[in-house]
Amino acid sequence: MYQNPPVAIAIAEGQMISDELLDKAADHFEEFFEEVFLELMKYGEIEDMVVCDNIGDHIIGNVYVKYRDENSAAHAISMLSGRFYGGKPIQCEYTPVTDFREARCRQFVEGQCRRGGYCNFMHIKHVPRSVRRKLNERMYAEYPEYKRRSPRRSDGSGSHDKPRRQSSQERRNMIEMWNREREAREAAN
Repeated sequence: MYQNPPVAIAIAEGQMISDELLDKAADHFEEFFEEVFLELMKYGEIEDMVVCDNIGDHIIGNVYVKYRDENSAAHAISMLSGRFYGGKPIQCEYTPVTDFREARCRQFVEGQCRRGGYCNFMHIKHVPRSVRRKLNERMYAEYPEYKRRSPRRSDGSGSHDKPRRQSSQERRNMIEMWNREREAREAAN
C-alpha cells in the first residue's frame, strides 16, 4: 500500500543519501502513515499499525493493523474491499501474526540484517513517537467510546491485559474460516 519513493528503496539497500533527501522521505512517510491511520481508525480502536520497509515484492509497502477486537478488523476488511489507494486496489486479509514484535527482524532493529531489504521478516519503518502519540490522542478524541470500551490494568498503567495466546494451528484455522467467509460474501455480491 505504501508506495516507497526511490530514495526509500536506496535507504533500504544501505546506500548513502543526503540529509535533505532523508528529510523529504521521512516527511512523505509520516504524511502517508497519518492519512492511513486516520482512515483505519474509523473502523475500530487501533492497537498497533506498522508499515514494512522491506523491498521484496511480496512485502514491500505492506501495512499491518492490529485492532482491539476482531469485529473491528472484520469491519475494516468489509469497508476497504474494492477500494483503491494510490491507483492500486487495497488487498485486505487476516494474518496469523498477533504480535508484530515477533514478526520483525531483530537483526534489522540492531542494524545488522545481512539479508537487506529482501529479508522475509518485517523491517518496520520508523514512526516517531510524537506522531504516534498525536494520532492516538486524535483517535480517542474523535472516538471516545474506544477508550471506554478498552479494559485497563488495575495498576493504572493503561496497558491492555494480554488475552490468552492462541496456538499457531488455532490462528491458521481461524484465518482460514475468516477468508472462506469473506470469499463467500464476495461471491454473493
